[in-house]
Amino acid sequence: MKKFLLLISVFFALGLQAQKYEYHPETVGMPEIEKKILPLAIVFNEADTSMPKIAVQQLKHKINQVFMINKIAPLDYLSQFFITANIVTNPKLEKEGMNSDDIIEINMYIADYKNQKVITTTKFYVRAVGSDEAQRYTYALRQINPKTPDLARFLNEATKEILAYYDKETPNILKQANNLASQKLYKEALSLIVTIPTECKYYNDAISAGLAIYQKYLDNNGDVNLAYARQVWVANKTIKGADEAAEFLAKIDTEAKCYTQAVDFCKLVKQQIGDEWKFEMKEAESNKMSEKDKITEMRRIGVEQGKSAQFTANLDFVTK
Repeated sequence: MKKFLLLISVFFALGLQAQKYEYHPETVGMPEIEKKILPLAIVFNEADTSMPKIAVQQLKHKINQVFMINKIAPLDYLSQFFITANIVTNPKLEKEGMNSDDIIEINMYIADYKNQKVITTTKFYVRAVGSDEAQRYTYALRQINPKTPDLARFLNEATKEILAYYDKETPNILKQANNLASQKLYKEALSLIVTIPTECKYYNDAISAGLAIYQKYLDNNGDVNLAYARQVWVANKTIKGADEAAEFLAKIDTEAKCYTQAVDFCKLVKQQIGDEWKFEMKEAESNKMSEKDKITEMRRIGVEQGKSAQFTANLDFVTK
């Protein structure tokens, strides 16, 4: 009997429809600078009740331990590559003489959803002992050593193929991102760029493209909010109108191209309202972002967009 645990992320560009999946990024505890970004997803299907939640948590934790040990920060959004597993109770044992009554088989797969193929697999037989199903699964899954050579091989084989894919496809991904940016779909564009692995040969090109798109995002956001601020002020040149304008002005980043215009507009409003209006624009120089800060913010926007992506996924190809 097979109990299937879904852990999947799907490439956003495939345009798939909505299904309820929960994302589980758990790589806390390692400085970001030491991690290698790999677009390999772990996503648990909350609708799957075939396993006790405590067992699910144990398996998920083991997979994340493997990532931690290998200094990998997985991306559980926007990726066509995913890790998944199934559990077989009462398996047909490969070694004669083993009693299958208290043995379960754990199969792990890393696969390419876009191309519907399994990249690599690994298998464990572990003893499941306990007074109930939850205890049996917990006992069994705790026996998996995240430092085992089989898991290292499993991850390394997938990493090589994923990097080969991005070494080939990143120029096309960047073209797609720039095309989205030309339509002012900046968040969607950044959500593609943040999937590119740090060890891809085009990673620096991806960062450069991402920073350029991020600047366009800031500029567009600034232009839109300045236009709204002017609109509400023209409609109501009172303290109330000034306060409404301030709500839009506060959303303009100091790095936006129109920031100086926004500061001048703020001064104009203050001249007409007087000291009663307490709003002040942020000091541009003290709020200047470093390139590292911009990359961090660029990633945050891309990640948030990726997490909001909705999809359905059929994983039947994995176990065929």
